[in-house]
Amino acid sequence: MEETAEYEYHKTSNDLSITFDDELESWVIRGAEIEKLFKMTDTMHEQSMLRFARKMRGMGIDKALRDAGAKDGDTVTILDFSFTYVD
Repeated sequence: MEETAEYEYHKTSNDLSITFDDELESWVIRGAEIEKLFKMTDTMHEQSMLRFARKMRGMGIDKALRDAGAKDGDTVTILDFSFTYVD
């Protein structure tokens, strides 16, 4: 007779924060999950950045930025890295 175990998946709380910083003139994204993902991304390699962009989209960050009011060409900052938002 085989023994089985049941596991439940509990999604971690989404601590994502998107705010506009007037001093930086940039949308600032904060959150443990996105910051961890960014720290594992090699910003010097295009493939790494494309993967990061896909992950952000999958996490709903593109939509959250749009819903917050971000427009094409706006600056977005995660930790100490800034990039241009493309809708």
